[in-house]
Amino acid sequence: MDVSTRLRRRGRRSLVVAALLASVAFTGGANADDISNTLDLTLDAVAETMPLVEGASSGTTRLYVQPRNGDGKNGCNLTGSTTLTVSVASSNAAVATVSPTSITFSSCADAATGPLLTVTPHGQGSATVTLVETANTTGATFSVAPATFTVVVSPPPNSPPQVAVAGVTGGASYAEGAVPAATCLVTDAEDGDSTFPATLSAISGPDAADGIGTQEASCAYTDTGGLMASASENYGIVDPTPPAIGYLLSGPAGLDGWFVGDVTITWNVSEPESPGSLAKTGCVDATIVADQPATAFSCSARSAGGSAGPVDVVIKRDASPPTVTGIPAAAPNADGWYGGDVTIDWSCADVGPSGLADVCPATTAIVGEGRDLAATLGPIRDNAGNVTTGTSLPAVSIDRTAPHVTASTGSVAVVVGGTPWYKDDVTFTWSATDPILADGSAGSGVKTGPTPATAAFSTTGTHSASSESTDSAGNTGTGLVGGVNVDASAPTFGPCPAGGPFVLNSGAHAVGPIGASDTGSGVDAAASTLAGSVDTGSVGSKAVTFTAVDGVGHTASKTCHYDVNYVFSGLFAPIDRPSTLNVSRAGQAIPLKWRLTDALGQPVLDLGSVRAFVTGSSCALGATTDLVEEAAAGSSGLQNLGDGYYQLNWKTPTSYAGSCKSLGLDLGEGTPRAGLAYMSFRK
Repeated sequence: MDVSTRLRRRGRRSLVVAALLASVAFTGGANADDISNTLDLTLDAVAETMPLVEGASSGTTRLYVQPRNGDGKNGCNLTGSTTLTVSVASSNAAVATVSPTSITFSSCADAATGPLLTVTPHGQGSATVTLVETANTTGATFSVAPATFTVVVSPPPNSPPQVAVAGVTGGASYAEGAVPAATCLVTDAEDGDSTFPATLSAISGPDAADGIGTQEASCAYTDTGGLMASASENYGIVDPTPPAIGYLLSGPAGLDGWFVGDVTITWNVSEPESPGSLAKTGCVDATIVADQPATAFSCSARSAGGSAGPVDVVIKRDASPPTVTGIPAAAPNADGWYGGDVTIDWSCADVGPSGLADVCPATTAIVGEGRDLAATLGPIRDNAGNVTTGTSLPAVSIDRTAPHVTASTGSVAVVVGGTPWYKDDVTFTWSATDPILADGSAGSGVKTGPTPATAAFSTTGTHSASSESTDSAGNTGTGLVGGVNVDASAPTFGPCPAGGPFVLNSGAHAVGPIGASDTGSGVDAAASTLAGSVDTGSVGSKAVTFTAVDGVGHTASKTCHYDVNYVFSGLFAPIDRPSTLNVSRAGQAIPLKWRLTDALGQPVLDLGSVRAFVTGSSCALGATTDLVEEAAAGSSGLQNLGDGYYQLNWKTPTSYAGSCKSLGLDLGEGTPRAGLAYMSFRK
């Protein structure tokens, strides 16, 4: 076994002893002011070692007070005229003694001015120097355990080794992960200098689990002569950075910072250096499922590295689209219809908190035509970007078109010259239909009419009529029928055509055409008989019948009479011709004589009855007078004298006395022959 190994083992045994003693002696309060020595400048639970040589010089160290700001009193506990008295003793006077054995502190002396202890070596071995509090007027507490140290006395002529901790500085703070390597530097005149890694204690403190707190690097060395030296340095390991706070927002984004759906906020607070020390305030993950105005969510964190935050996140949620409501400004009629434009009153509102972005028009109009029509408005947006299109309710039905009113008849018109004519009368029946609407749906339907229901025409002329009908939307339609031609009258005739009298056996004589007219459809000349002929084979009044047929079939007839006469020679004597006033005695039978032939000069041999007649006459007629010289015997009667000659004995009544008469004969020719002679009667 080499010398250095023996020294290290011997040193470790001494350190174990010292540590056990220190663990017994280090019992002061955690918050009491500490009493320590200057063997090293670290206050810890490891007892320092003072190496001495038997028979050599004494060793010294100073005592000092380290305030801890605890036990209810800040700063040094030794204030004013208060004092602390401690006793100092060696555990083995055979090895070493210490002086003074009692020390009174009246102030918190530091390491340069504190009371000096002198340790005198006597024999080989080790002894522990400890302090015990014997008097205290401060009212506070002190821990004397840190002042404990071990005295190791080695045999001469070995010089004690010197040990120092290198790499770290006592009282310094190092960032976690960046603590320098601590080494032990040994200086020994006999054994030579050496280095080796320092022994590191466990990290202590509330955040020790994260590697944050206080750590001690200690060195112990025993040389081959059995002298032991030790040293230690305490330093801090710190977290150099505070926690980092981040967050993630997820959700459908709208406009102007609004969300338009569920929003999730996820906080991310990281503290890699000292996660165990991390404490969060707020930082609660949340999902916002209800609309809300701008609302702040906060996160703060602290750790051994410091504080972060608060970090505030403002979330605005509006997932509710605006409402758009449209209703007709006026109610439909009792049948549920409108007859014209329908004004829609609109109202818009935003259910959510962002408010409307678009202007809501007060009114629009439905201008079409059809059933179940509606107006739409939109898009209407809120400030979050939600969009709504509104449809007016209830749907409306608009019928702008009046009923079609038409007339029909079962009568058949006769077309005359391109113009239709109805015979006698015609009746039209009105009917109404409501047209199909612009959207292809059925109209509102006929409600009233047609009024009147029929149009009847029964007089000759051109007629027109109208009828009205109203649909359920209030539209009134008017039907017109015009140019209805009715012929309700038969043709009419003008005067009989001139003609005659005609002479017996003078052949057939044409008469006509007769004038005919019709106020309606007109005379159908082709269907009418407007000319005729007179047969002169016999005498008398001959009838010629004319017929006129109009365009619709009315027939009218007119009979015209034409006389067929004998060739009449006139009256013979004793009657003078009409220019003479014949004078006769009333009551006298006057012979009237004449001759009859036909157109061929043939005598008429079969004259039937003859009648003489008179009419009143003015006695002033006649340029001359002539007395009727011949009188007939017997009463009146017709005599056929032969060869066409005839005589009628005209018995005049006595009542004619004093009067004048115009004499005529009715020969059966149709029209009696009047004015054959003028007669004056006397008594």
